[in-house]
Amino acid sequence: MIRIAVAFGVLVGMAGGAAASCPPPRWDFPYRGKLTVQRLDPARLAVACQSTVGPFQILAGCAAVGRGWCRVYISTLSPDPTCSLKHEIAHCNGWPRSHPQ
Repeated sequence: MIRIAVAFGVLVGMAGGAAASCPPPRWDFPYRGKLTVQRLDPARLAVACQSTVGPFQILAGCAAVGRGWCRVYISTLSPDPTCSLKHEIAHCNGWPRSHPQ
């Protein structure tokens, strides 16, 4: 089964640099499986993440997780791609979509 985790940022939030929250330390460690990372423009990101977003939201990234592999997609518009990448890799590591601390 493939799980897809999606990070959203409200346009105002992205302007302030808060598009994706960095994960808590419990989930912030290197992924041990096969990891693929791609930076995509928003239109391609929406397709890759199989999501539609409202006019005031920008998709910051998503992770598709399988058994022993994870594909991470990060927006080229992310104001903090390092944090966005850590956020999505945390989903690869099992951080739930509800983002508990």
